[in-house]
Amino acid sequence: MRFVKPLDEIQLHTVFKNYEVIITIEDGCKTGGFGSAILEFANTHGYTNTIEILALSDVFLEHGSVEELQQLGHIDATTLQNSITRQLHEVS
Repeated sequence: MRFVKPLDEIQLHTVFKNYEVIITIEDGCKTGGFGSAILEFANTHGYTNTIEILALSDVFLEHGSVEELQQLGHIDATTLQNSITRQLHEVS
């Protein structure tokens, strides 16, 4: 997506019509974030695609470096790669 708000609904219709699995990645909270907006869009338009939101849980994280916080929040490169790979294998 080029931007988060307002949602590019034309682009989203194209994505939902062409892809079985939709994965959103953000470094913000999962609850009320970009992924939630995508779920709402899908629900409003009757799409039943699999949607996985990779984002921070709505919990307090300890202080640390960006890398440490990403790992604690499960949005580090390894976790993201494993999640995406798992989704791709489930589709195959």
